[in-house]
Amino acid sequence: MLRNRLILIFALITLMPFGVVRASDEIDVQWYRTPTIDGRIGQNEYPPPAVSIPWNGAESCKVYVCQNASFLFIAVEVPDETNNNQNDRIKIWLGKEPPSPERSFRTDDYYIIATRSGQWSLDRLEVSNASTTDSSGWRVEVAVSFSELGIAKGRKKAIAIIIEDDGSVRVRWPENAQESSPKTWGTLYSTYSWGTIELVLQSLKTDATTLIVGRNITISVEYSNEGTAPVENVTVGFYVDNSTYIILNDTERIEPHRLGYVSVNWTAIFGNHTISAKLDPFNRIFERNEDNNEKAISVQARMAKLKVRSIQGVNITAGEQTKKVNASGEVDFDVSLGRINLATQNALYQGDTRYVFQRWSNWKNDSTIELIISKDFEIEAFYKKEHRLRFIFQDSDGSPISPQPSKVMLSAPNGSIITLNGTYDVWLQEGTVIVSNIIWSSINVISENLIYRVQGPANLSIRCRIYDVEVRVRDSFDFPVQGANVTLVLPNQTSVWRTTDSEGKAIFIGIPVGRIDGSVSNLGTTTPISGIEITSNYTIPVFIPLSMNTILILVAMLVGIVATLLVIWMKRGAKKQKVPEPLRSLGPPI
Repeated sequence: MLRNRLILIFALITLMPFGVVRASDEIDVQWYRTPTIDGRIGQNEYPPPAVSIPWNGAESCKVYVCQNASFLFIAVEVPDETNNNQNDRIKIWLGKEPPSPERSFRTDDYYIIATRSGQWSLDRLEVSNASTTDSSGWRVEVAVSFSELGIAKGRKKAIAIIIEDDGSVRVRWPENAQESSPKTWGTLYSTYSWGTIELVLQSLKTDATTLIVGRNITISVEYSNEGTAPVENVTVGFYVDNSTYIILNDTERIEPHRLGYVSVNWTAIFGNHTISAKLDPFNRIFERNEDNNEKAISVQARMAKLKVRSIQGVNITAGEQTKKVNASGEVDFDVSLGRINLATQNALYQGDTRYVFQRWSNWKNDSTIELIISKDFEIEAFYKKEHRLRFIFQDSDGSPISPQPSKVMLSAPNGSIITLNGTYDVWLQEGTVIVSNIIWSSINVISENLIYRVQGPANLSIRCRIYDVEVRVRDSFDFPVQGANVTLVLPNQTSVWRTTDSEGKAIFIGIPVGRIDGSVSNLGTTTPISGIEITSNYTIPVFIPLSMNTILILVAMLVGIVATLLVIWMKRGAKKQKVPEPLRSLGPPI
């Protein structure tokens, strides 16, 4: 909006006739290059006409006025086709004092009269003069020194121009000007204070050494007035890559040997550019040296740099770009100004070591955050290093236990309490870990806290207080009892049972530490097992009164006894039986 207003203002200014009268009877005398007094009004020899007076339907008389800080130059061009008529006159009246309502004719009012035939009348003035005439019209030029008219800074003078055609007044300026009445004359003044203006563009710079695409950059110009007269309404053009960006009008009045400042905002565009500025780009202000009004600088506009620091190998995503952090521990993104989403990996796995995201350096804890980029920006993603710790649970003999413990409680290096249920791979930071409980069969199978030092990935074997219990069943004859049913009630009040083998043994594997009870049953008899404290592998001897072996032995013994008694009985019966006489004589048997 501001830029559009400035352009509109400038357009209105440029459409105004520059250096012409402020009012109908004033002429602003510009400082300009010194014209050649030869009666010819060359192109660009003078500023644009200060006065244009209608002569006929299509053409006008033109009055040109300028000064070079030493001389006042006046040129008049009349479009009259009549040639060499001595009754055609141009009269220029000049006065040291400006017109006023009470102004009367004074001795320091002067006239300059030129005829078309080439005759001149100069009233006490030392002037340079020349004229030319041809079929297109005639022209006169005069140069009057400042000293002749007492021209000095801040002083105004009087002027009137009367043109006679064939002896009759055809044109007057001002339109009511009278030769002998200076109060009807016009006024000569100079915004240049009758001095010189020399503009020098001292510097052209931007407010940023690094130009970022999309950022508003202030381009500033510093210029000086090295002339002898003040200047205002200096026009400054700004250009980007030789194309007009904006043209501004500096309304400040710049005194001689003082500085002026003009600045403009430009939104940086990607790439290499040439930025230039030029004072008075339309050459509305005459200067002896026009080569010091322009400067150019080369700039490079790049995308904003988003630098992210983190551990090597982590993937970082900025907007639609994803990059991996390099060995230097950082990664760079070219991003536009404004909002952008930044994300990092939640975890980076390197074998049995991993890195887990903790927070950003701006104390945001989410792995994905939104940033507002207004310049180059740096941020760091912090990770904690963890190692995989695998728990291997063993019984007191070093054999793996089955099933696994139902729960393990431990204190991590960071002080947090971790409870494991069923899965016994855990990621921990380096430091001290304390195992406080290993629950197996509802019993804590460690007697005290176990302390370990985590320095890297490790397999941690833990011997638990889990034992083997052997029950040896023997009968009253000390023979092993096979087939006896042995039942144990464990510390968690669950029961397990086994049958003795041929050696009379019932082996129970995986009995947790604590008090056990039980019994041995065989052939309808039950023998109790009471109050056994299991703190190591243990053998429980059990003697039972009755077993198959016992029965067999007793049966054998009974059979033996019966047989013995039968023999005895039979022997006794034989003694009572008599032998026949014939047989007796035969003697004893052979």
